[in-house]
Amino acid sequence: MNDKQARKMKGKKGNFLIAYNIQSAVDYDTKLICAINVTQSPTDHYQLPAIADKAIKNIKKIPEHMSADTIYLNPTSLSYFKNKNIDGLIPTRKQSKEIIGKLNKNPFHKDHFEYIGEKDVFKCPAGHYLTFYNQYTIPDKDPEKPAKIKRLYNNYTACKNCKYQKDCISQKQTHRTITENGNRLQIEMYFKMEKEEYQEEYSKRPCVEGPFGTFKEFYHIEQEVVIGKTKTEERIYLDALAYNIKRLYNLKYNKNNQKEDIMNFCENISVKHQLTLDVNIF
Repeated sequence: MNDKQARKMKGKKGNFLIAYNIQSAVDYDTKLICAINVTQSPTDHYQLPAIADKAIKNIKKIPEHMSADTIYLNPTSLSYFKNKNIDGLIPTRKQSKEIIGKLNKNPFHKDHFEYIGEKDVFKCPAGHYLTFYNQYTIPDKDPEKPAKIKRLYNNYTACKNCKYQKDCISQKQTHRTITENGNRLQIEMYFKMEKEEYQEEYSKRPCVEGPFGTFKEFYHIEQEVVIGKTKTEERIYLDALAYNIKRLYNLKYNKNNQKEDIMNFCENISVKHQLTLDVNIF
C-alpha cells in the first residue's frame, strides 16, 4: 500500500490487490526462464511484444514457435508476430476450452456454434447458418491501442421457424445473434489453430507454468518486501537467476547420480550453458 508505483489489479480469485503485473517467457524443452518483465498494466492483453522482444534479445535468436494464452489474442500481438516473422500460436477462447475439455454444457451456448471460415458463417446446433451482416469498431480508451472490431452474424428467418427457439433465445429476443471479435489476422489464427500440427505444438505450453508455481511456493514473490518498480524488477530478476541456475544443475546432473557441490557447478558453467536472462542490472 506504500508503493506509489504499484497499481490496483484484479487477482485470479476476483480479489483486488495493489501489485505489479509480472510477465515471463519460458522455454518449452528446458523450462528455463528466457525473460521477465514487470509492468504496471492491470491486464495482460497488450504485453506480448515487450516480453517477446526481451526473450529474443536474451536468447539471441527468434524461436521456431511462440505460444501464448488466449488473453493475448488481439491485433497488437498478431501484428507483432507478422512483423517479426514469428510462427505464433494463440487459440481462441473456444479453442482453449476444447483443449482442456471445458466447453459450456448448454448445447445452445456460443461454444457449440461452429464457425465455417470458407463461407464466413456460423452453423448453429440445429443446423442453420448464421451469416455475417454487419461490423462495428469500439475505440480503446488508450488512443495508442487499436480499436476492437465486432462482427455480427444472424439468421432471422431460420430462428423464427426453429423448433429449438425457446431453448436458444430468451422471450424478449426474436432471433439469435453471434458477436465475434476479430480482424483478418485473428481469423487466420483461428484456422491455423484448427490444424492438428499446431494443436500438438501448443499442447506443450502448459509445462511452462512450472517456474511461476516455483516462484510462488518457494520464492514467495507475492510477498516481496521491496518498494518501487525498479527494485521489484531487480528482486524478480534475482529470483529468476536463482531458478535458472538450479534448473541448469538439474538438467546437467541426473537426480539419481551423486550430487556434486552446486557452487563448483556454477563456477564451471560454460558459454554453452549461457543463462537466458537479462542480468544487466548487475
